[in-house]
Amino acid sequence: MFGVNKTLLGTTVENKSITMNLCLYDVTMAQYEEFLVWLNPQILGRLYIGIKPATDYKNSWFYKAKIGSIGDSTVNYLGQDRYIIELKVVFETQDNYVYHEEPVVSNIDGE
Repeated sequence: MFGVNKTLLGTTVENKSITMNLCLYDVTMAQYEEFLVWLNPQILGRLYIGIKPATDYKNSWFYKAKIGSIGDSTVNYLGQDRYIIELKVVFETQDNYVYHEEPVVSNIDGE
């Protein structure tokens, strides 16, 4: 008498904001400026996420993201032109999908 089937009416894809508090330890002001240039808010890049332990640099899950905002920095002087710099960075994802980077396998010998 009544239907028991479910119908998918649509999905909504929304961007996510991911906030990170970063600390740059024992850096010069020149290194900090290079870091800020590297964090170019105009470039869409890959924000790798911690599905694996943070010490595993072969993590292959990521969001497509760019810098949404960079907060004010707190600068503490260590001595001899070295600093500890703390700042908040907000990443904006392109969508809410997590992508997986498949390893590239090459066969150089043609076997």
